[in-house]
Amino acid sequence: MNQSDRYRLKAEIKQKSSYSVKSIKKLLRQRSLVVAFALLLTGLGASITSISFKTGIAFINNWRLDLLESYPAYLVLPIFGLIGGALSGLLIKNLAPAAKGSGVSQIMGFLRHKRVPMNLRVGLVKLISGIIAIGSGFPLGPEGPAVQMGGSVAWQMAKWLKAPIAFRRVIVAAGGGAGIAAVFSAPLGGFIYAIEELLNSAKPVVLLLVIITTFVADSSAIFLQGGANKPAFTIDFSFSQNDFFYLLILGLIIGVFAEFYCKYVLMMQDLGKRLYQNKFVLKNEYMRFDFRHYLLSSWR
Repeated sequence: MNQSDRYRLKAEIKQKSSYSVKSIKKLLRQRSLVVAFALLLTGLGASITSISFKTGIAFINNWRLDLLESYPAYLVLPIFGLIGGALSGLLIKNLAPAAKGSGVSQIMGFLRHKRVPMNLRVGLVKLISGIIAIGSGFPLGPEGPAVQMGGSVAWQMAKWLKAPIAFRRVIVAAGGGAGIAAVFSAPLGGFIYAIEELLNSAKPVVLLLVIITTFVADSSAIFLQGGANKPAFTIDFSFSQNDFFYLLILGLIIGVFAEFYCKYVLMMQDLGKRLYQNKFVLKNEYMRFDFRHYLLSSWR
C-alpha cells in the first residue's frame, strides 16, 4: 500500500466514522425512548439468558455428580459425554447451524459485515446446546455462549426497532458485552470487552450506549438472583510481601507458556489449511477478511 492509498484509506475511515456517529445521534434524537427501551430489553435479555445458562449447567452437572456416587465413573462419564455431545450436535445441525463454535467469531463476523445468521433462534439453540454440552462435562467456558446469546437478543431488539446499520452494530456489540457482564458479574469487564474486542471504537455516543447496556445486564442479573452479588466460591488464604516475588515469577512463566500456546494454535491452523484446504468443514468462514476491509468496516 503506497502513500496515496494510505491517505485515501484514512479519509474513507474518517468519513465512515462521521456517518456512523451522525446516524446514531439522529436516531437518539428522533426515537430516544424506543432506543432506551431497546437497551433495557437487551440488558435484561442478556441477564436472563446468562442466569438460565448457569442454572442449567449447574443442574445437569449436579445430576452427573449424584450419579457418580451410585455408579462407576467409567460408565457415567463416557455415557454423559456421548449423549450430551450428540444432543448438542443434533440441535445445532438441525435448528441453528450458526450456533456452532464459541460464538465470539460469529458476532465478530457480523460486526465485520459478514452474512452471519442473527436471531433469537440462534441464541436459544446456543443456550440449550451449551447447557447440555458443558453440563455433560465438555471442557468449555461461558464466555463465547454469553457473547453470542447477548448479541442475538440485541439483534432482535434492533430488528424490532428497525434501526440503521450503524446502530445495529453498536447494540449487537453492547449485547455481547452485556452477556459477559451478566455471566461473570463484571459490568466494567463487559463494557471494555465490547469496546476493545468487538467494536474497536471509543466514540462518546458509542461508549454511552454500551455502558448503559452492560450495567443494566449486571444489575438485572443481581436482582433476578435475589439481590445479592455472591461470588461463585471463596478462598481462605494469607498473603505476605514475599509473595509478590513469587507472583512475578509465576507471571513470567505463564507469559512464556502463553506465547508457546498461541504459536501452537496458529501452527495447527496453518497445518489444517494445508491438509484440508476447502474441504475443512470446521473452517471459520466468518472471520476471513482482508486488512483494508477490516479497517473500513470497523467504522461503519
